[in-house]
Amino acid sequence: MILVKPRSGTPVKTYFANVEVHNSSTFGIKSDGTNGAVDNAVTDSAFFSMAGAAVSAVTPAAASPGPPVVRVSLDRATVLNAGAGAVFANGGGSRVFIIKSAVEAASTGITAVNGGNVVLNDSVVTGNGTGVNYSGGGVVASFGNNAVQFTGFGACGADVCNGGVAGTMNALTPK
Repeated sequence: MILVKPRSGTPVKTYFANVEVHNSSTFGIKSDGTNGAVDNAVTDSAFFSMAGAAVSAVTPAAASPGPPVVRVSLDRATVLNAGAGAVFANGGGSRVFIIKSAVEAASTGITAVNGGNVVLNDSVVTGNGTGVNYSGGGVVASFGNNAVQFTGFGACGADVCNGGVAGTMNALTPK
């Protein structure tokens, strides 16, 4: 497991490439903005077989609303067999960007709660008990070029979702 958490108000910027985290009894990589801002980029990596979230961004309630306190970019990654929300954004200052990645075989694939935000771009969310879950002002947005299928969630907007079922996932327009 990897914890990225500033000790004081000093911002932290990290970059992880070709990382493999597996068989964790807690989480994979957690970006915690409780004590300060975190910018975390993860590329060409794999997270699998863990009890908690594979990738999470967490901010305190005081960060909402406002600018992002924690920003996580997950690019060309595989998340497989996570127990809790495989990719998890909690708190109004948390943003997770999922680009060209796969989130598979978790109890819940993507979770955004308490104002947290997750943006999907050119990714696959498949084989999860629940594909996408958001509540408490959480937002899961999409550029409409993802595949969300074989999962317990059928609200995918413009994305290919369980055979093209239209739904309520927030759509973004590429600029």
